[in-house]
Amino acid sequence: IQQTPSILKALEAWFGEPYPYEKLDYIAIPEYWPGAMEHPGAVTWAASILLLDPESASLAQRRLLAKVIAHELAHQWFGDGVSTYTWEDIWLNEGFATYAEALWAEHKWGFTGLQTFMVQHDWGHNYGNDALVRNPSWDSPAYYFRPIAYHKGAWVLHMLRGVIGDETFFDALEAYRNRFEYLTATTEDFQTVAEEVFGKDLG
Repeated sequence: IQQTPSILKALEAWFGEPYPYEKLDYIAIPEYWPGAMEHPGAVTWAASILLLDPESASLAQRRLLAKVIAHELAHQWFGDGVSTYTWEDIWLNEGFATYAEALWAEHKWGFTGLQTFMVQHDWGHNYGNDALVRNPSWDSPAYYFRPIAYHKGAWVLHMLRGVIGDETFFDALEAYRNRFEYLTATTEDFQTVAEEVFGKDLG
C-alpha cells in the first residue's frame, strides 16, 4: 500500500494527468483468487497480498507487489479509462498494463530493470496456438485472456517505443487516452493515433 502514491505519480507522468477517477479504492477480500482485479476507481485484492506485512515481506515479494500495483493502476487509464471495442483488442488493456510494469522496473532500476523485465516476458515463438483472432466456437471472453495479450502486447508497445522514440511514444499514449477516454477503441484506432503523432505510416 505504501508504494501506491509513488507508482500513481509515475503513471500520471507516463499516461497523462490527472488520474482518471475521483478516488482510488483498494478492497481486500479473504479467499479471493490469488491476484488482483481492476475496476473503475478501485482494485480488488486477495487479502493475503494486499495486507502483506512489509516488515516480513522479502525484497522479491515487495518487487512483485509493486509490479502488480503498477499493472492494476495502469488499467485505470487503459482498460477502465479507455476500453476495448472487441475481445480481440484485449491486448490494448493487458499489454498496456503489462508494459506499465516494465516502465516501473525501468523507473526503479534503470535500463537493467527494463531489460530484465522484458526478457522475462519474451516467449519468442512459444505462444503455441495463442492468437487474438475471433474463434466462433468460443463465446467466452476468457478465450482471449491468454499470455499473448499480456506479454506480446507489452513487446508490441516496447517495439513501437523503439521505432518512434520516447517522447513521441508517450505523446501517442496520451493522445490515444485523450481521444478515447471513457469510450471504446480498437487496435486500428490506436494505430491511427500513433501515426498522427509520429507523422508516418506504422503499418
